[in-house]
Amino acid sequence: MFFMAAALSVGNLSARKSGLHKFTSDAKDFLNIGVGPNYMFADLGGADFQNMWFTDWDLEYTRPSAFVGYEHAFNNYVGTRAQLVYNMFGGNDDNSRNEYRQFEYKSNSVELSIQALYYFFRGNWGRTTYELFLYAGIGYNWYWTKWACDLGDKGIQQNRNDIQGNLHPDKKIPNQDAVEWSEEDKMYKYHSGAWEIPFGIGIRFPVTPRLNLGADFGWRYAFGSHSDFMDGISTWWSNMNDTYATLMFTLSYRLQGNQDCYAKYGRGQFRHFNHGRR
Repeated sequence: MFFMAAALSVGNLSARKSGLHKFTSDAKDFLNIGVGPNYMFADLGGADFQNMWFTDWDLEYTRPSAFVGYEHAFNNYVGTRAQLVYNMFGGNDDNSRNEYRQFEYKSNSVELSIQALYYFFRGNWGRTTYELFLYAGIGYNWYWTKWACDLGDKGIQQNRNDIQGNLHPDKKIPNQDAVEWSEEDKMYKYHSGAWEIPFGIGIRFPVTPRLNLGADFGWRYAFGSHSDFMDGISTWWSNMNDTYATLMFTLSYRLQGNQDCYAKYGRGQFRHFNHGRR
C-alpha cells in the first residue's frame, strides 16, 4: 500500500506540472456512508451458458449492501480509507446452466478493509467541481451461508454425503465439522472467512460546503482456501473463487480540512444555504 501511494505521488508531480490540477493541497477527512446493490459471482446460479463478467449477471438475484467508512485525503491526489461493509447475497440454479442441479443459497457477510485512493481527475459541471478516484486495498470478509439441494424425489433434506457427492472431491469445505443442519430453515449452515482485494472507481461532487454525494463501483478478488465457499459449495466446474461486485451510492460529510472544490467559484454559489450572505 505504501509503495502504491508513493508511486501515485510521483505521478501527481507530473500532473501538477502539466496543469491538470490547480488546487490547494490541504488534508481533508470525511465520514462516508453508502448503500446499493451487489451481485455474487459464485458456483450457483448465473447465466445459461459458460461465461463470466457482466453477461453472467442476473438482476433477479441482486441483493443490498451498506457501508460506513472513514477517509483521510493527504492532499488533492492521494488518500486512504477504512471501510466496514455489510452484504446480503442469494441465488439458486433456476434458469441457469445447471438448472437440473437445484442448489440454492442465502448468505450474509461483513467485510473490513483498508484502501488507498488516487484522485485522478477533477472537472466542472455547471458551477460545481467534481472528482473521480480509483481505489484498491486489502480486506477480510466474514460470511455466514445457508444452502440446500433438491434433487426431485429425494427431497430437500439430504445428508452431507449426498450433497458433497455432487461436488468436486478435491474442493470440499475445508472444515467439514463446521457444517450444520438447520431444521428451522431446512438448509445447511456454514460460516468462515476469506481474504479479499477490493478495487474500483468512484465519483464525488459537493452539494453543500460540507456534504458530498457520489457513487462507486467496486469488485472483490477473494483468495485463500475458504474463498470459494461463500455460496456453500465448490463444483467440478469452478475455475475461480467466489467474487462479488457492488454499486454504492454514497454520502460524505467533510469533518475537517478545506473543501477546495469551491476555490474557483467561491462560496457565494451556496448563498441559498446562508440566507444570501456571501
